[in-house]
Amino acid sequence: MVLPILVLELSDPNPAYEPIPRKRKAVPPPTSKRDKLIRQWRQILGSRAFMTNSGRYRTRASSDWTYEAMAGGESSALLHDREHLTRLLLRRAWANVPRRQQRLLRLAVRCFDPNKPAIKVAATQVNAAAWLLAAMHWNGCRHPSALWCKPLHPLTGVVRWLSGFDIVEQHEHSRDILTKLAERVGWVERHSRQLVVAMRAERQVVALLPELLQ
Repeated sequence: MVLPILVLELSDPNPAYEPIPRKRKAVPPPTSKRDKLIRQWRQILGSRAFMTNSGRYRTRASSDWTYEAMAGGESSALLHDREHLTRLLLRRAWANVPRRQQRLLRLAVRCFDPNKPAIKVAATQVNAAAWLLAAMHWNGCRHPSALWCKPLHPLTGVVRWLSGFDIVEQHEHSRDILTKLAERVGWVERHSRQLVVAMRAERQVVALLPELLQ
């Protein structure tokens, strides 16, 4: 019995990388009433409703550090420091709002309905409304009255922002990230004011939808 001889062709030692084409996932249509409101306001505001500056600190990761070497209690300490800084900056910004505007705005949100989040804001209350929208973004709350209640969870906005840095960056560039966070808080506040001014100019109301700042 004669066995056939197989001749194997030599492959290219350095084949060119050809990425596998991937189909883009279609954005699902909004399902809830709130999702529809967010989409509607984003269409009204256009490019102003999207944040482009992530404030991320870019750096090359060092191979000398591993996840196990840094998985102690430092992550919770980092989060605590950033929460403390964000709350401090928000309190300072609120203190700069005239007391009359503070009182009028707190009265306006007493009848706030998360399903109908648009409130009337006078021209003199633009800064106060901008602070309110930014504070709701950082605190992760849908009802503005929650801002004056005892917090039951970490600042979800800070957690979301901090998750953009890997464990090496958080360890080696902690102070730089803290500085970036302070800049980010100010940037979000300015962007919030732009949205408030645009919403008031378009519909004479302001929609307290913190998702517009994400």
